[in-house]
Amino acid sequence: MVWRGILKDSLQVCYKVLSWLKFSTALHNQTFSNSPDCEEGAEFALKNSVYYDLFVHGFFGKVAVEAAVRILKEGGMDAIKLEGGSPSRIVAAKAIVEAGIAVIGHCLCRLNIFGDPNRNVSVQVVETALALQEAGCFAVVLECVPAPVVAAATAALQIPTIGIGAGPYCSGQVLVYHDLLGMLQHPHHAKVTPKFCKQYARVGDVINKALLDYKEDVINGSFPDAQHSPYKISETGANGFLNELQKLGFDKAASAASEAVQKMVTKSTK
Repeated sequence: MVWRGILKDSLQVCYKVLSWLKFSTALHNQTFSNSPDCEEGAEFALKNSVYYDLFVHGFFGKVAVEAAVRILKEGGMDAIKLEGGSPSRIVAAKAIVEAGIAVIGHCLCRLNIFGDPNRNVSVQVVETALALQEAGCFAVVLECVPAPVVAAATAALQIPTIGIGAGPYCSGQVLVYHDLLGMLQHPHHAKVTPKFCKQYARVGDVINKALLDYKEDVINGSFPDAQHSPYKISETGANGFLNELQKLGFDKAASAASEAVQKMVTKSTK
């Protein structure tokens, strides 16, 4: 199925990575200052589908539609993914679809997100997925849902299901690439890494070692060396510079510069 090819991992599918994209000052929603913006995400993804993860708080009704329009026009996104499967999100999904924008629905299996506490939660997951399909969503993300429930939802739907922590019975899968690459190896992050995520590498260990090696080289003075100090001053230029410093009465500065010239010459010949 084509969705397995398109949506097999979050690096190709989207530029979500749980770093909220820059939107605008008026529509900030838990945005970090160092997050990549939509245009960077669109350029990164090349020919793959790119969607913007429109989080829950503050994006309802007309505001949600206006936000979605701006995201596609200004950010170059292909679709919107709406977090959460509450009734208000289903209404928002329908409104965005009617505005001509492709929407991916989202259903998270938690007791507190469904309206009727007396109904079977697993049945409500399937019903929510069907409601998102009825609202016009072209796919539904099922998150933290038991595999048999996912199998039932996938069979009941006519649109693809994308699983994250939802077992093997979805049309496709998605993971946050920070998690699958093992980029965060601090003990604190190990406690919050999702149980459903398989780490295909421990990139965080490599990053940590590199940073520690850099720190050590700076402390012991081995970095930057002559090789990594590429901007040179000629002997004539250095002499002129030293003379000018002395004329200005900057004897201490001239002495430091002269010493640096000698040291860099010595380093470069080693």
